Amino acid sequence: MKGKTWITGNKITIADIVAGYYLQPLFQLSFDASFRKEVPDLTKWFNNFISQPEVVKAAGHIKVVETAILPLGAIEKKPVEVKKEDDFDDLFGDDDNDEESAAAAKKAAEAAKASKKKVKKEVIAMSLVMLEVKPLDDTTNLDDLAKKIFSEII
Repeated sequence: MKGKTWITGNKITIADIVAGYYLQPLFQLSFDASFRKEVPDLTKWFNNFISQPEVVKAAGHIKVVETAILPLGAIEKKPVEVKKEDDFDDLFGDDDNDEESAAAAKKAAEAAKASKKKVKKEVIAMSLVMLEVKPLDDTTNLDDLAKKIFSEII
């Protein structure tokens, strides 16, 4: 984007319209001021795009977000602590002979067995709907057909 007003040069094209359409929700919800400082060319392009009279006429005045909106229940991400003795090559834990992990797995298995015993099994009713498609022509009486269909259903 350096040295260009639009994606493909100095004239607005369909590429700009498509990119603007897809980037609009991001600029309105996620791309906060600190992010926009990191991408000044993209920010300049988007501000130029939303100031076009055709865009204003179609989408109204688009405002960018100052602080990113987080989803409900989102919390600040904390760095994950990694144990030094973890072996990242051992994906399935086959080489672990740790007594604590074996005891924890045994407790989890016993808890799963106990919870299965307590669970009351219920039969879930299922339904199957079948539609019979019949060709209609100018000699088919639609009233008779509707009566027949409804009498089969009821």
